[in-house]
Amino acid sequence: MDKKTVIFLDRDGTINRKAGPHSYVTKWEDFKLLPGVAEAIRLCNEREWPVAVITNQRCVARGLSTLSEIEALHERVNLELKKTGAHIDAFFICPHAVGECTCRKPEAGLFYKAEEWLKSLGISVDKDRSYMIGDAASDMAAGKKYGIRTVYLNETVPEEKITDADLICKDLHEAVRSIIDKGERNGL
Repeated sequence: MDKKTVIFLDRDGTINRKAGPHSYVTKWEDFKLLPGVAEAIRLCNEREWPVAVITNQRCVARGLSTLSEIEALHERVNLELKKTGAHIDAFFICPHAVGECTCRKPEAGLFYKAEEWLKSLGISVDKDRSYMIGDAASDMAAGKKYGIRTVYLNETVPEEKITDADLICKDLHEAVRSIIDKGERNGL
């Protein structure tokens, strides 16, 4: 089995703009890719690092969208990314309400689903070199529960307030560049 660095990404606030309070991004018209995201994902693709989105989508449990509609949105995201030579390898979605499952972040269930999918492709997750990148404490907690490094995205929060992230960056592009630079410094 081929052991690889895997980049796990949150969706809303990491690859696209978050919706307003008590709102959800469920339609393509509302999906706004953040600056530098396509380039960051392409950099991962060039290194043959699988990119997996790990996303809570409670809008399904609330009846505001269907799982099929969210999956169609994700297909559209990949069509847009492919225009720049980038792609997300897989999307793993928790459609449940809080407390209904073990896949909803901050739990690590979706990471294990991703791991099984990767194993079916002959890929083993190198947990020492893999990362969860997100903009919420639940992203950091889920990544830590799974046993990988975490990168917190938020340029406005002082570092001392985030104690459980391995790295803090302003956006996905900076995060991926930092991961690449760290690997190059360590001869990886």
